[in-house]
Amino acid sequence: GLLCFSVGSLCSFVCAKFVVYYPLLVARGLVGVGEAAFLVLAPPFIDQVAPDDSKGLWLALFYATIPFGMAIGFGLGGFLGQLLGKQYYYVFLLDSALMAPFIVLAVGAPASWERAGAAPAERKDHSEPFWVAPMKLLRQPTYVCLAMGYACYTFTIGGFSVFAPQFLQYTYEMQQGTANLIFGGITALTGLVGTAAGGWLLERVKAGDAATPVEAAGLSTVMMVVSLPLCFCAFLVDSKEAFFGFLFLAELAIFAKEG
Repeated sequence: GLLCFSVGSLCSFVCAKFVVYYPLLVARGLVGVGEAAFLVLAPPFIDQVAPDDSKGLWLALFYATIPFGMAIGFGLGGFLGQLLGKQYYYVFLLDSALMAPFIVLAVGAPASWERAGAAPAERKDHSEPFWVAPMKLLRQPTYVCLAMGYACYTFTIGGFSVFAPQFLQYTYEMQQGTANLIFGGITALTGLVGTAAGGWLLERVKAGDAATPVEAAGLSTVMMVVSLPLCFCAFLVDSKEAFFGFLFLAELAIFAKEG
């Protein structure tokens, strides 16, 4: 996953420096593979190695870093874009270089849950072809619905990340760097607070010792439904203060689903 991220950053550098489009497609694909590797492998790893009374906290911190890192990227990207001007593409090269030590560390990571300090995991038969498991998942309505829901969530965040700074620039005549910095700050704050609040709400609504998949999915659904009118209203108000207020509440509800 780290290697895909690193190569994706190199492709972004090539795309920006030589003004070519297709490396950008390759970059986005590789970054997606890298992100998926983390989102698939990290939660079960945390579940195996975290203390029983801290698993929820560990998972919440992991998921909180996703919007927090994205928000820092917006703010930092806007600042560096103004600072470096037309030479901004060297940031992608630096990004790729900074990942290299972590790739080396990952190569030496424990090869099993047990060696990482986890309790012995149940042994399973992995003799079936690799495509059998994905086909089994695609026949599970719950998995398909949750995957489509997460795609909608990603679409919502992506839409805000693209259109909100542009909206601030053209509607309220804000500078690009300022718009990105404020939007990134709100996203960082709501990412941390919203994720923690979602975890707290899930603890309050669960019926047993641990939340069931139905309870977790239900809370996520409620939070996404709550966020929709707030997202819509943010672009209808006639002042930037009201826009930021609706944006804050909308992202707070969106990120609460991560809990």
